[in-house]
Amino acid sequence: MATASLRDSTITSVPGEEVFSRTQALDISGKTLESTLCDDPRWQLAQRIVASRSFAKSSFLINFLLYVCDRELRERAHEITEHQIGIHAFGRPVTYSPGEDNIVRNYARLLRKRLDEYFESDGKEEALRIAIPRGRYVPVFSAKNSSEAKPVMAHLPTNSVEAELAETEISTCDESLAETIAPQANAALERSARSIGYLLISSVTLAALLAIIYFGMRPFLSKPAPLSHKL
Repeated sequence: MATASLRDSTITSVPGEEVFSRTQALDISGKTLESTLCDDPRWQLAQRIVASRSFAKSSFLINFLLYVCDRELRERAHEITEHQIGIHAFGRPVTYSPGEDNIVRNYARLLRKRLDEYFESDGKEEALRIAIPRGRYVPVFSAKNSSEAKPVMAHLPTNSVEAELAETEISTCDESLAETIAPQANAALERSARSIGYLLISSVTLAALLAIIYFGMRPFLSKPAPLSHKL
């Protein structure tokens, strides 16, 4: 099976892609990506995806997917940032500013679309899935028909530990969020109850004041006017 690398070539076939050329491979510790990850089924899946029709004409998408998968599988997810992706996958200079150049965000949307297309067509029989959740760039590997996108681990015990830590962090975040929101909701209810109480008291007080004024003025209002006599 032919493998794709992270070496970029000049691309002119896809409208909207900038033309650029890079010859430096993203090697780790002097070894190419393929030589150190070739036995990992998740990396093999990434290779099949970038060799598919959905990715064949875009080196940007190929580099994007292979870069984030490589860093995740090497337990270097901290390097999966918009800035690093711009440099390593899109050939941007080190001085590249994501705030001024949104190429990574634009291609992230396209990458998610192409991944969906692959798993609906060429990859519909794949046992594993790759997803890039919205709002982040770290890939998530999951088993086919999995109700939740839980990471699929391969041969590395440390990954299992990381998965448990990730689930613990999510649970902790949910509990912390609940603990934060509940007091705020209770305080809002208490303020609403106090406001309603003040309104009722004010209404009763006003009604009582009007009653006092009315009954106080009633003798004067009911007293007949004096008759005038002509002399």
